[in-house]
Amino acid sequence: MKHRVSWIVLLAGFAPFGCELIIIGGAITTAAEMTYSSLAGEGVKVYNIPYRRVVPAAEAAGARLGLYELNVEAGERKALIEGKNIDDEAVRIRVLRESEGRKAAVRVRVGPMGDYLYTTLVFDAINEGLGLPPESHSFHK
Repeated sequence: MKHRVSWIVLLAGFAPFGCELIIIGGAITTAAEMTYSSLAGEGVKVYNIPYRRVVPAAEAAGARLGLYELNVEAGERKALIEGKNIDDEAVRIRVLRESEGRKAAVRVRVGPMGDYLYTTLVFDAINEGLGLPPESHSFHK
């Protein structure tokens, strides 16, 4: 589900010969909430943010979460960030370019069976790097 945030900014300027009113409108569409597949053990989220902005945020998220043995491979169409967390579980973050680079799909896999809570922490860290609200707010709905 996409959240649409619409905003209108009213800017009133007073000119010496009268009053002018300028209306500037726009819309911003934010990314959908993370979906988690228990069969695949993988969290998936598509960001409506350019791929080139999501990749550095994902790399920073891995460092922020203290992943060690960190391996980063970033290319024009996909990026792979792999490491181990404090519980010695393998963490894999894949960032895939979509819509000619205007969007990025992020797939997170933790351990052999997946870990919903740690996956959510990874997305929270990515969201923080992008200036978005955390995924964990959905637990309180």
